[in-house]
Amino acid sequence: MLKYVDPFIGTTNFGTTNPGAVCPNGLMSVSPFNVMGSADNKYDKDARWWSTPYDNTNSYFTGFSHVNLSGVGCPDLGSRLLMPTTGDLDVDFHNYGSKYKDEAASPGYYTTY
Repeated sequence: MLKYVDPFIGTTNFGTTNPGAVCPNGLMSVSPFNVMGSADNKYDKDARWWSTPYDNTNSYFTGFSHVNLSGVGCPDLGSRLLMPTTGDLDVDFHNYGSKYKDEAASPGYYTTY
C-alpha cells in the first residue's frame, strides 16, 4: 500500500498539506518550509505569513518547521525554523535559505537536494 502514497498531493497553495515526516497521532511534524525568505523566493508576502508552510511549486528552501498543521486551511503561526548552515550566524531571514533542484518524500521520510 505504501507505494501508492503520494505525500505531495495537496501541497500547492491553499491545499495546505505538507510532505514532511509526521508521527501518527503525534505532535511532531517535521516539514520543509519554503514560503518566505530572500528576494529569490517568489512566494514571500508582505504580511510575512502564508496559508501553508510549503508549496511544491517553489524551489526556494528556508528551513524545517516542526509543528505543522496539515490540511486545515489556516496558517501556521509561531513555528520556529531550523536551517542547517555553515559560517557566520545571520538571523535575518532575507539572508538565509537556498534553492534546491529536486526533492523526494514517502511516508515518514523527506529529502531535498
